[in-house]
Amino acid sequence: MIFATIAENIGRAGPHARRALAILDLGCVAGFGLICFEPLILLIYLFGLSTPWAAALVGLFVALLTLLAWLALRAFLKPGKAP
Repeated sequence: MIFATIAENIGRAGPHARRALAILDLGCVAGFGLICFEPLILLIYLFGLSTPWAAALVGLFVALLTLLAWLALRAFLKPGKAP
């Protein structure tokens, strides 16, 4: 996210670089989701959280991943400027 945001904000990245960085960011979001989901479930089990609290934690986790994916897709789908 950081790379795509910096490239977009400084205006020095072309459309291909912006798309490449957005694809990289989407891969990072997917990896983060896969790596962090199992420890989240383990923490819910270890702390003995009730179903509403567990659902709220998983919901926040999914909301975070959705937000990050939306930001990356927004950078990916942004039209490039004509030279």
